[in-house]
Amino acid sequence: YAEYRRETWLAGGFAGEYGSGERHYYIGKYEVTRLQQAALGEICPDPQNPNGDYPATGLSWGEMVMFAERYSDWLVTNSADSLPAQDGAVGFLRLPTEAEWEFAARGGTAASPGQFAAKTFVPEGESLDAYVIHDGNSYRELDLIGNLKPNPLGIHDILGNAAEVVLPPFRLNVVSHLHGQAGGFVRRGGSFRTRPEEIRTSHREEYPPVDKHGVRRERTTGFRLVLVAPVLPSLESVEMTRTAWRAIQREPQTPQSPPRSAEDADDPAQEARKLAAAVSNEQMKRRLQELAFAVAESNHARNQERQRAARAALSGAVFVARWVMDDRKSIRRWTRLTDLAKSERERDRRWKRLEAARRNATINLNHYVDLLTTMVEDYGGWELRQQSTVVEGMYADKGQHTFRSLVQIVRQNIEAVRRLGPDGARAGVVEALERRASK
Repeated sequence: YAEYRRETWLAGGFAGEYGSGERHYYIGKYEVTRLQQAALGEICPDPQNPNGDYPATGLSWGEMVMFAERYSDWLVTNSADSLPAQDGAVGFLRLPTEAEWEFAARGGTAASPGQFAAKTFVPEGESLDAYVIHDGNSYRELDLIGNLKPNPLGIHDILGNAAEVVLPPFRLNVVSHLHGQAGGFVRRGGSFRTRPEEIRTSHREEYPPVDKHGVRRERTTGFRLVLVAPVLPSLESVEMTRTAWRAIQREPQTPQSPPRSAEDADDPAQEARKLAAAVSNEQMKRRLQELAFAVAESNHARNQERQRAARAALSGAVFVARWVMDDRKSIRRWTRLTDLAKSERERDRRWKRLEAARRNATINLNHYVDLLTTMVEDYGGWELRQQSTVVEGMYADKGQHTFRSLVQIVRQNIEAVRRLGPDGARAGVVEALERRASK
């Protein structure tokens, strides 16, 4: 009822370095500290005070929000050049949303899918105590920030130590969606008083801003901030968003066709809206408008599934391309060893290994070309270019630069198959991977 798995969407406000498909936001490496809190006060605190590096706790929800506003104002006034911007609009600080917090807490794109889905980000075989301050190792006291190991993104104390308040109000989970009743605010991650068996990335509890004693302040509760950009930072972005909003209502495109205009006559959602505008019966008008909305929503969901499938296909092709490259290296190795054999027996043995390597190479190459052919049949070039940019960014975030560089080769191979067909492109595919394997 509070932590059941559900799907939500997350996009960063800043454009990344890998192209238009890559977005990011910033989140504090540490919880906001007492020293940071005091630094925005009337009197500058002593930076050498050892108590300054404890998380700032005991604040009300409103004070946390006001701290983010004051910090943003200070940065704009004193250090505007250090702030990232989007379309000329400067970034600002606020409490994170639940999606922003949990995505970062699980390790973001730096975590493997299995690690991301796990109860905590702690690697198998390692101790929770090395990463999290909890009731079993805290002596029921708050600890200094950054004393333990970080999560895969390099974020410290996101589980345990001080529980962290996030922006949206608390709502129950009704299996597939959030309940309509919104209550207090949400506290995430557990604290130094949370039992170790209850520490988990999904941990969320309601945190009302007041109780029977008045404004609520707890020494177990702190916060960290995110640095984000406005959703619509400029008039140009408003127009681009309007165009994109129309586009996502279309039915999925055929692999050969570029994106169509939302005004195309074969768009059923658009046709339903035109019919709604043309009828005078209010009940019929409302039903047609509801139909247009349902069609647009269904089309958008299918397009999202299609994009995920394209990314999965590209990732699979990258791994098979790596196998093909390894096969080429193995063939070269066994060819060289066969030539250097000093006896007929040794030559025969190595020749068998060479033949086995060639058979494996043929199997893997056929599989690779089949994957490329399937992607050509299922997706347009514009779709694969868009999703390959996202896949590149995912590999870059994980530090898997070999796989990232292979994405470009896979995309070139796909275009070769699109132009020449599977048989005509095979020699070029082998040559491209051969060059890459010999580097």
